[in-house]
Amino acid sequence: MAMPTCWDEAKGIGTNDPFGHVAYTIDGTVGGPCPAGYNTRVPQVQLVVRIVNYKGGTYELSDGSDVFHVDFMNGWQEGKLDEIISGCKPTGEPGYSPPCDCDQFLTTNEAPASAVCDSDVKEYVLNEETNIVASLPRGTCQGTNTLIPKIWAVDPPFLCSDEPPADDDDLSEDDESAVDDDDDLCKDSDLEFKVNRRHGIKNCEWVADQPGRRCEFSGVKQHCPETCEAEEYCDVDSTKRFVLEEDGTSRNCAWTAKRANRRCNKIDMCNTCRDTCADFDRCSYY
Repeated sequence: MAMPTCWDEAKGIGTNDPFGHVAYTIDGTVGGPCPAGYNTRVPQVQLVVRIVNYKGGTYELSDGSDVFHVDFMNGWQEGKLDEIISGCKPTGEPGYSPPCDCDQFLTTNEAPASAVCDSDVKEYVLNEETNIVASLPRGTCQGTNTLIPKIWAVDPPFLCSDEPPADDDDLSEDDESAVDDDDDLCKDSDLEFKVNRRHGIKNCEWVADQPGRRCEFSGVKQHCPETCEAEEYCDVDSTKRFVLEEDGTSRNCAWTAKRANRRCNKIDMCNTCRDTCADFDRCSYY
């Protein structure tokens, strides 16, 4: 969801008219020409919604429309965002989430907060009845229209840290064996990756449909060693370009290695850049 990038300064900040003071470019692109009267270009704010294991297809808002409202709150230190916008230039094609490498403007958090646990999230969720309506207002959207039951049985997409890790002295022989066994597991990357020009972006589930043929594509065994039964690649980095779950940008393990202490904590990065993130202890998974 992309916000307008053209502003009519004469109309102010939209106190009386929250829509007319801004407009989209004539051709709909970020860098396209602004309509007459909109004399000032503003940075585009994009809201990107990523759905875990999304299988594709059409979608719409639950009321059947494509009209949305988003508010942007600037939490940067005063002047810092202006500095980044002025000095950080996209390094790829303009569009949604244009790639850029502007780490020189940022500082690394050397003491990041621990992951928020599921129990913490529940404290802020209103236990509201969901039986008021039998189905969502979906308009002409096709597919299942029943409400999904509200459950808490699904593990959150991060490591919960309610309890401190047990000391080695507290582990029994069985516990130590279980830890060793888990460390020895060979795991596929859950991140989507670019197979080649013909097949585009896929994941290891796609490889598993025809492993005998698809595992032979260049770099697939390194990305999906479990599916391809390629134990020699269980501890090496994927050589493919993969899609970050957080923002949908395309990266590779060379990019991760430049800031490993910060980038290895991205979702499933430890299962993708296995060698680069081998010593990282704050991995995040689906």
